[in-house]
Amino acid sequence: MTATATTTGLTGTPRRRWPVWILTLTAATALPLLIWAVTDPIAGHPLVAESGGTVFHVDAGTIPIGAAVTTACGLGVAAVLNRTARPARNWVITAATVTVLSLPSTLGGTTALTVAVLMLMHLVVGAVALVGGLRLLARLGRL
Repeated sequence: MTATATTTGLTGTPRRRWPVWILTLTAATALPLLIWAVTDPIAGHPLVAESGGTVFHVDAGTIPIGAAVTTACGLGVAAVLNRTARPARNWVITAATVTVLSLPSTLGGTTALTVAVLMLMHLVVGAVALVGGLRLLARLGRL
């Protein structure tokens, strides 16, 4: 059996379900990029941060890469936690903890608005990964 199953749509015709990891990675990369697009090019507030004494502009190239890598790693952790006694509980605790621990890295923003936008991006990616991991566990039959 393949990774994608077919379900019946409203019209009774079979339709293909997308794999959870594709939907999760797509949402985790697109949503923070949308937040960046509204903040930086549209509203005109450049997202400038400082890390290790180096000032850099948070741009459209780094956002989806960082979001995709961290989300893919998170889904891998969810798949490993599938082997534990209570995978959904363990996944929620793990994903929420990692999301909260990532927030201090946003404090390098040079303005309060930049810090708030970066925190929002981190929370959105964390929420998408958390929900995607739960959906993955449900598809694996362990939720």
